Amino acid sequence: MAPPAPLYACSRRPVAPQRGAAGGAGPRRHPRQACALFAILQTQWRRVDGLPVGLDYAAVPATANLAGIALSPSRFRCLRFMEGVAAEAIRRRADARRRGSP
Repeated sequence: MAPPAPLYACSRRPVAPQRGAAGGAGPRRHPRQACALFAILQTQWRRVDGLPVGLDYAAVPATANLAGIALSPSRFRCLRFMEGVAAEAIRRRADARRRGSP
């Protein structure tokens, strides 16, 4: 199962603050390069029992470098926020399937 990429956050318009996986408010907007990097990293998720649980952070710098994206603290925070949103969506979908809901 591929993780959903919350690319809705990649629009040029600011995104309303949302609750992140850690319970804090997420960033108001995501730089476009952070969104592009998140999309490129979609195959670099660590899995537990077949479900993606988080990005393989060891792959992030090399992937960013090969994609020509400078990895800054701000972009990394945005990447982690999108990862949290995607991981939460994956968990909800898996829980719904276990309960027999679509």
